[in-house]
Amino acid sequence: MRNITRFWGIVLLTIGTVFLIGNLTGMNVWAFFWPLALITLGIWLLWGATRHPESQEMLSIPLEGATQATVRLRYGAGRVTLAGGAPAGQLLAGKFGGGVIPKIKREADTLRVKLNAVDTEVISPIHFGTFETRQWDVQFNTETPLTLKLETGACEVLADLEALHLTELVIDTGASSTTVTLPARASMTRVRVGGGAASVKLLVPENVAASIHAHGGLSGINVDAERFPRVGERYISPNYDTAEHKVEINAEIGVGSITIV
Repeated sequence: MRNITRFWGIVLLTIGTVFLIGNLTGMNVWAFFWPLALITLGIWLLWGATRHPESQEMLSIPLEGATQATVRLRYGAGRVTLAGGAPAGQLLAGKFGGGVIPKIKREADTLRVKLNAVDTEVISPIHFGTFETRQWDVQFNTETPLTLKLETGACEVLADLEALHLTELVIDTGASSTTVTLPARASMTRVRVGGGAASVKLLVPENVAASIHAHGGLSGINVDAERFPRVGERYISPNYDTAEHKVEINAEIGVGSITIV
């Protein structure tokens, strides 16, 4: 991501310089405006690609008696790591590079949380050249039944959810790379994946059976058929019906790839 930003910075600098040299023979002030604007924007992008990471905002959300939770995470560009390990009594705790806008609602015994990256709430050019420095690191409670919804843009997601009591996982992603280790001890986890030009990899723990339905337009679909033999339109573990721990996966990717092993 940082190399891409540098690349476009160099392109803009080059174009602007060429235009400026071409206009040096005239005295029209407006002839200098766009070349100078391009050069300035190029310098801005290069600066954004080399600056130090932004300060991190700390956030923790207590359970306060909730016995189940839904978390919706909206993140544009950068890197997200998810895992178990939140302190006792906390639904989640983490560090949020670039800031976070939390929205919390309690309904009886259910805690509903939305975590929005700042630049998904307000599109600002300040973030354009600096998004590659952003990183979120979030830890979740491993005992609370959880529905997790990930809405991500051009970013990298590394999610180790093996220890979580995850009942449902929804992934809606754009031009991203997403790797998820699914729960190892939930009785049933339902997974839905949708995306555009995305690369998604789902890792199913050894003791977990799976039923998989994956399809897409120009996508590459790679499923471990030895472990999950194909039966009709699905891939399914031989012991799926009797397994203590299982996942049900429905995935649809446009131009990209999905791998399930």
